[in-house]
Amino acid sequence: MVLDRGEQFVWDWQYRLLGGFKESLAHTIQQADTNNQMKLLLAFPVEVQAIIDYQSKEGYWTSIQDKIDKVT
Repeated sequence: MVLDRGEQFVWDWQYRLLGGFKESLAHTIQQADTNNQMKLLLAFPVEVQAIIDYQSKEGYWTSIQDKIDKVT
């Protein structure tokens, strides 16, 4: 596997490959304020941290793209 679980979640979210619950979860995490993201983090640590990283870590998305580019 090229991407870890969180990276794969963000990749699928960005390319609209999620469906059902995971799609709703990603939308909820994205729209939540910091306080509510911290609450969601307790139940969905991997997914929430991945979206937080996407939203706040410079170069996070580029690093995911680079990993994909290396295997294609």
